[in-house]
Formats: sequence, C-alpha cells, structure tokens
Amino acid sequence: MTVPYGDPRSPYHRKQAFDLGDLGFGITSNTLTLCCDCLGLIAQDSMVRNRQLVIQCTATVLNYEYILAFVLKQVANLHIYFKATGIVSIDHAHPPKTLSLWGIVVALCVLAVSHQHLFCLRIDPALDRVQNTVIYDDIKSVMDDPQLDLLGVVFRVHTTPIT
Repeated sequence: MTVPYGDPRSPYHRKQAFDLGDLGFGITSNTLTLCCDCLGLIAQDSMVRNRQLVIQCTATVLNYEYILAFVLKQVANLHIYFKATGIVSIDHAHPPKTLSLWGIVVALCVLAVSHQHLFCLRIDPALDRVQNTVIYDDIKSVMDDPQLDLLGVVFRVHTTPIT
C-alpha cells in the first residue's frame, strides 16, 4: 500500500507514505473480539439462501486504521474490501482561505492535503489445485454498430482469463 500526495508544493511533492509496506499488515493487526469483529451474514435473495463468511482484519498504522475484509459467498464469489479511517495529514493554509486546489480547508489556516491510498493484493487462486481459472469481465459498448444498437444502450461482456 502506498499513499501519494497530490500537492506540488514542498514537502508534499516528495511525500510518499508506505504505511503497510514499511510496517506490515500482520504485525500491526488488532486483536479481534468474538461476536464483535467476527460477523456472518445470511440474506434471503428471492428463493435463494445466500450465506457469507466475512474474514476481517483491522490494522492500526500511524494515523490510520486500515480494514481488510474478505467476503466469501456460498455461490463461490470472493469480494475483497479495503477501508481506511484516520486523522488526515495537515498543512498550514497561507494566506487564510476557504478553498484550495491541493486539499480541503478543515479550519482557519488548516489544510488537509489531498492524497490517495493505493492497495496492491496478490491472490493465489489455486483453491482446487490448478483446475481454477480467474477471469476479468469488462463491459464494452456496442455503439459503433448502429444496426445492432439503435437506442445507444447495447453492451457486451468481454471476458479475459487472468494468467
């Protein structure tokens, strides 16, 4: 995980936090509490019963708490969610202003600088040995074929195996 800052002024033009890369997600993980952090969900979708197993980890790293949740569904879906909460990195907003191109003015003379949290995750999909295939589905517009797409709403799913 890396955190680039979008402010071209010093020191933000060189500021680049590597919170989880430097400290590690596992070593900064918080202890889970049964029935508070370890939750399950059963939802009724029409006539189909949908069970989910949520495996969640929360890590406190410097001024943020990062939450990583794996949601395994009964229909063999895996969803991964990253969440971040925390105290923003601030700078002096000079002269005193209410708007800034480089962040949000949160108080008089206090600027919360714009930044992103970019996560990278490696998944080894060999759950059933090497018989699995992970695919990426992308929606492609068919607007270039006026006979097929008279109303401009037609699309196709383009499937690409990830190898």
